[in-house]
Amino acid sequence: MYRKKLVVTGILTIAAIAARGENLKPIQDQDGVYFPGHGVIPAKLTHAVPAVAIQDSRLEGLKHICAVNVVIGADGVPASMEIVNKITPPFDEAAKAAIRQSQFEPGRVSGKPVPVRLMVWVPFFGKDHSALPVAGTPGEVKELQAPKLANHVESQFSEEARQHHQPGRVVLRILVTEEGLPARAQILIHAPYGLDEQALATVAQYRFRPALLEGVPVPMPIIVEVNFQFSPS
Repeated sequence: MYRKKLVVTGILTIAAIAARGENLKPIQDQDGVYFPGHGVIPAKLTHAVPAVAIQDSRLEGLKHICAVNVVIGADGVPASMEIVNKITPPFDEAAKAAIRQSQFEPGRVSGKPVPVRLMVWVPFFGKDHSALPVAGTPGEVKELQAPKLANHVESQFSEEARQHHQPGRVVLRILVTEEGLPARAQILIHAPYGLDEQALATVAQYRFRPALLEGVPVPMPIIVEVNFQFSPS
């Protein structure tokens, strides 16, 4: 009988994979948009234009950060935007307008500009706080902290993988919500014999301490790696 080890890593998984010397190709979604990592240089916010929030006395004291999944086109212009917060207060349109007016440097593959996904956060902390869009990693953005895994869930081998004594590794991109829940799982690197489905089922059970921007929980995409390895029981 065999048991397995489960290895989970966080937002720097892709860099760690590249450091192992693997020949990984840039990854695109079904719309031809690239994900950062795997040889894809991410898009960058080069000039942020502050959002103009609606004036409403009922919103005074409300601290909210709009998290916007933006596709930055090969021309550096936002091609599409989607608010990914669970709660969507009346700041969303102001956040999108600010992003449209801001300037970006496109992502690149082998030096060529390509469309790339980029998470942009727009903080609304009141009239005395400039609602400037920010984007980047925790190391690049001041006061941004990555999510942290709060529980350990062991994955189970599929029966087919067990019968073939087949180890595997699945790499996924997930959105950790402001509540610390995994959402929108997308498989970037597949494994055979039903291990993809097992990895998805495991990741769905994860719970996180959510990302924080200036102390406020925010949604953030991360990379998760699930390794299936046999070891004697």
